[in-house]
Amino acid sequence: MKALPIFVAVLLVAVPALGAVSPASVANPSVQPATGVTQLAAGNGSSSSFTPRVLSLPPGETSRSGVSRQSVDLGQAVDFGVNATSMRLETDSTVERISSVERPDQRQRLLLGALNRIEQQAITLNGDQRSAIEAYSDGRISPRTLLVRLASVSTRASALEERQKRLNELAERTEGFSYSSQRVESLRRELATLTGPVRTHAIRTIRGDVPPGRFYVATGPESVVLSTIIEGTYVRDVYRGDLRDQDQNRVSPQDAVNATARSYPQIWQRKTDYTVIGAGDSYLVQVPYDTGTLSAFVDSGSGEVFKEFQRRSLNRSIVNQTRSKTQNGLQLTVSRSYPGSPLYVNLTDADTGDPVEANVTIGPAENDSTLIGRTDADGELWTVAPDYRFTIFAIQGNSFVFVTVDPIAPPRAGLANDGGQATDDNRTTAVTADSPLSQ
Repeated sequence: MKALPIFVAVLLVAVPALGAVSPASVANPSVQPATGVTQLAAGNGSSSSFTPRVLSLPPGETSRSGVSRQSVDLGQAVDFGVNATSMRLETDSTVERISSVERPDQRQRLLLGALNRIEQQAITLNGDQRSAIEAYSDGRISPRTLLVRLASVSTRASALEERQKRLNELAERTEGFSYSSQRVESLRRELATLTGPVRTHAIRTIRGDVPPGRFYVATGPESVVLSTIIEGTYVRDVYRGDLRDQDQNRVSPQDAVNATARSYPQIWQRKTDYTVIGAGDSYLVQVPYDTGTLSAFVDSGSGEVFKEFQRRSLNRSIVNQTRSKTQNGLQLTVSRSYPGSPLYVNLTDADTGDPVEANVTIGPAENDSTLIGRTDADGELWTVAPDYRFTIFAIQGNSFVFVTVDPIAPPRAGLANDGGQATDDNRTTAVTADSPLSQ
């Protein structure tokens, strides 16, 4: 068997000493205080406040956005199950058919054909994702339907990833089989860009595996932003198709690392280590840091981060600006941040400062609102911020208090600190995987 080397660069770094990172200040909008109500005041987070940059849509290029409450959908859950089962059976059948062939040349031909079909199906899934984004941007489908369609694409992409893995194992036992390592890695990265943690959580929500949740969605030309809260963690999944240049291949692994460091300087300062994996059309740079993880996909043609997964632990330290109001013996504090970001709500007794459990609603300013949950024993509630001026109401018995908040611009990745480089005391090790289809 001929083993094809696939380049996987693993870079280990020492943890640097970190200082506080302070975001730029944002002016407070003017408000009109009501009788018996204190004027809204801006609060500044603790000195350790941390607002990492995020991949986002360019200013003025958001076609449409919204927040969807996703819950169990038995009909759609059945469809997901049927599709997953059908693809698993097809994978089993493909592997069994190829395994039963004894002649190496015939097995090689069948393997090559199976891999070619995965590539074609990946192209189809890209088209399905693009169609879903366009349909939502044009107002033809709801945020909920967009999530369902993207979740369906993710389900099928994950099944194709598993099929490729099974074929890899079979190829290792096939004498004389060879396949382009760059072609394999390009396919693996392409399938990975069609999945994501927010989409996976949407699938689990639709199946009823987890409680209902709120999801932020926004689309632009060839692009989609998704975010949600999962068990005390903020999760973000962004794809920017407009940043891809798949006709070119001029980026090295170190270039991909530098692009990530430049795009996410705050995260890079806090990293505990990092890895870069890839060949062909893109690289995946994975960066764990003290309070979360970043997965940045860098396009080999454009040299830009075109896809990101972010996970960030939720706690008060990530709240950089707040708006507060005291009314009817209650004090309500709400964070002020960018659309799709973690939205923090805190309710306390105005006299004692004790936490208060109460129902919380959200809606456009001076319009009807929707129940989003209830503050917990600490008086806190986390959700995702919408893309409009909104009002948060907290209601306890016959008492209520409300705060109106204007969103701010997101701290966009890659727009500042262009001199950021990943060339400090890092140690770089190249690892070769002796497998025809990668490990």
